[in-house]
Amino acid sequence: MRHLFDVRTLPKDTPIQWAQAVNSAVIQLKARKVTIIPTDDPTQIGFCCRWVSIFLQAHIRRGLSLLESGAREIKNGRPLVAALCSRALLEDAAVLWGFNREMLPLLEARNVDGIDALVFPKVFASRRPKDIKEHGEEFRARNILTAIDKMNVDHPNIRAVYDELSEVCHPNSLGVFSHFADVSDDKRAVFDDGQDMHDAALHHLIFCGLMFGAEETIIGQMQAAIDAILKPT
Repeated sequence: MRHLFDVRTLPKDTPIQWAQAVNSAVIQLKARKVTIIPTDDPTQIGFCCRWVSIFLQAHIRRGLSLLESGAREIKNGRPLVAALCSRALLEDAAVLWGFNREMLPLLEARNVDGIDALVFPKVFASRRPKDIKEHGEEFRARNILTAIDKMNVDHPNIRAVYDELSEVCHPNSLGVFSHFADVSDDKRAVFDDGQDMHDAALHHLIFCGLMFGAEETIIGQMQAAIDAILKPT
């Protein structure tokens, strides 16, 4: 089986265990993909649980898309695009990290009101004024830094990595001048397409993939709890 990351060609500061964990998580997350989730259910708790599964399925696909696209762009010599994928992937990991740790105990307790109150504002979260006006303030998406900072409590390097990626993704010096120009010669500037940033981009992508992939275990626990609720009696 061909893995997403070749452990023989990693940047020197990237632990092999990181890449191995991401490769394993990709396989497991792909195995969790389904094509259809019925939304009709005779019970409120069943209906809400199906929407939890829908939320998780959408995030699995988004995360895998970002991870695989980032890896492809690195191979294509576009590390800047990979940095954009890494940053978005870390945001996804942070959103899942917070949601999963709130939702799992609610599912295990079969707390229908709690599941209902949590899942729909997350599924339909938006910052578009028209959506908030139609559905209410509870559907206003939180600033992503709120999710990043909450995750940072358990993973103290998350915010630093996110800030670094943000500098690359924004049209600031790190993502423009420093990314494409070399002025080590004080008489000229030498440009490339960012290939010198290959190792940094790959390191960040694997790290962000590690944070996203780490959610696979709790996603499995949540789905097991959902299956138990939906199981015919």
